[in-house]
Amino acid sequence: DPSNTTEDTEDVPAEPEEEFDLDIDIGVIPTPVTGAVSVTKTVSGLVVSSGAEFKFSIYDDSGSLVKTIRLEAGQSRTIDGLAPGTYTIVETGSAMFGYSLRTYVNGSYRPNSAYEFEVYAGEETGISVNNRYTVAAALNTNDHFAYIVGYSDGTVKPNNPITRAEVATIFFRLMTDESREAYWSNTNSFDDVSADKWYNNAISTLQNAGILDGTSFRPDDNITRAELAVIATKFSQMSNTAAGSVTFTDVQGHWAQAEIEYAAAIGWVKGYSDGTFRPDQQITRAEAMTLINRVLERAVKEDGMEENMVAWPDNTPDAWYYEDVQEATNSHYYVRAKNQPVEGYDFNYEVWRGIMEPRDWTELEKSWAAAAVSASEIILS
Repeated sequence: DPSNTTEDTEDVPAEPEEEFDLDIDIGVIPTPVTGAVSVTKTVSGLVVSSGAEFKFSIYDDSGSLVKTIRLEAGQSRTIDGLAPGTYTIVETGSAMFGYSLRTYVNGSYRPNSAYEFEVYAGEETGISVNNRYTVAAALNTNDHFAYIVGYSDGTVKPNNPITRAEVATIFFRLMTDESREAYWSNTNSFDDVSADKWYNNAISTLQNAGILDGTSFRPDDNITRAELAVIATKFSQMSNTAAGSVTFTDVQGHWAQAEIEYAAAIGWVKGYSDGTFRPDQQITRAEAMTLINRVLERAVKEDGMEENMVAWPDNTPDAWYYEDVQEATNSHYYVRAKNQPVEGYDFNYEVWRGIMEPRDWTELEKSWAAAAVSASEIILS
């Protein structure tokens, strides 16, 4: 019976649902393993001739040479692919004779023949290597310009005090043109000397030359005997043999002891008959002129002066400071007198040979400032 016929059938399992393992490779951002350094070459102090080239070598912390590069003034170059670590950059060759390396560190230039820097993974270290003309901060001992000006009432007030700003301005004006140009600055780090002050250029330049330092300058304070001695000795190469050969009873342990003793040993300053120096006593204008004259190797006797010189009613021939005040307040030509050594010094008295027109220091300072701006523009161009 067909109705009773059973057809053998095979059970076919249900087809399973297809499963997918979806692995999406979104990429792994690699951790930086190297860093870079950007080196910029600048030059200041004197105008740089076009095409002047400077050579630098970069060494790793094992002393192995990593890279040598050449840059012209104003150029920058980035060296990448450096492993993190400590490196040293050295200027190994320079076309600029008479320049020394100064490296820009933490906002200011400091002298360096080599400078260490760090390279960090994934970062670029920036270095500005500067050359500055190497001329000592020197004073003009050849030209005898008047550096003290009298008052509107016709007096010179030799026994009055003199301020720190006035002294700084005197030394600034008496610098050689070469050293003033090399260290010219109209910015400083003193917290009490702003750009609008009449003494800003002088103080800024002297700080840049290493003559002045500190956090505050106190420009309107009257200068002390110790402070003036310190400024004067900064223009000299102090020797340890001179320091201590002359001493005073009241300078032991004083902050300026070394400078005072050195200045005394070479005859720039003298003490009092009681054996003291009185370092913290305010110095008078006459005392300041006497010291500055000795630093400049300037000395004249009354019979070596000119009759048509500038004279002052409050500086009479019987005053102990008469000759030094006249020396400081008259621009003059001179010759050295034969066989007339200034006692305690290795130079002779001078004999004047005519009065010069006084210098207009205000106008000169304007021209110095303009020259400094012009040189800076040439350097940066």
